[in-house]
Amino acid sequence: MQHEQTLGALTFAGLSVDEVWLHYLNMGGGIGETEVDAYLHGMVALPMDERNCVSQAVNELIDDILDVTPRTLYRAPYSSDHSSNKAITDFSEPAIS
Repeated sequence: MQHEQTLGALTFAGLSVDEVWLHYLNMGGGIGETEVDAYLHGMVALPMDERNCVSQAVNELIDDILDVTPRTLYRAPYSSDHSSNKAITDFSEPAIS
């Protein structure tokens, strides 16, 4: 699943969720650090655009700090649809009262 591979890339690179979240915000991401952390640990699902923004933040930080060839071996994946990332709770849909 995308969140597991993204967390794996983040961990391999020695990045913190805080570092990734700050970069994600600078790229235009719109969710909080707690939600990013919960997503990475499979506790919430995010819309595809937000998931891909988190992955891009991780990949850009990897490019900045790691001198690994080829870098493609240590990348966070991008998704093509929401169904590939089912999690326990999906906060991307409004709650129905």
